[in-house]
Amino acid sequence: MIDSRKEKANNGESVGYGNDFFGMLLKSGHEIEDEAKLSLQDILDECKTFYFAGHETTFGLISWIIILLAMYPEWQDRARKEVTEVFGSSIPTMDGIGRLKIVSF
Repeated sequence: MIDSRKEKANNGESVGYGNDFFGMLLKSGHEIEDEAKLSLQDILDECKTFYFAGHETTFGLISWIIILLAMYPEWQDRARKEVTEVFGSSIPTMDGIGRLKIVSF
């Protein structure tokens, strides 16, 4: 991914390294000032930290959802009914998820 972003930036296929978190890390690896420059290992470490933090957050949220639905079976039934009414037997889509009222974020 790093090489692909660098190649696109060098060939002019994209403006810089991108405007996302990963692009900002890559840009900081090419700063003119040495004290602001991140090494390749620093960039990889930051990506790992970001990935694992997101994983742990998601895992914690899903765990709490399962616990709360187990503690309150009436809400579990209501949520199941709503999802079944909106999606039936089809695969959930982002548009359909937006129509959910009980199961919303």
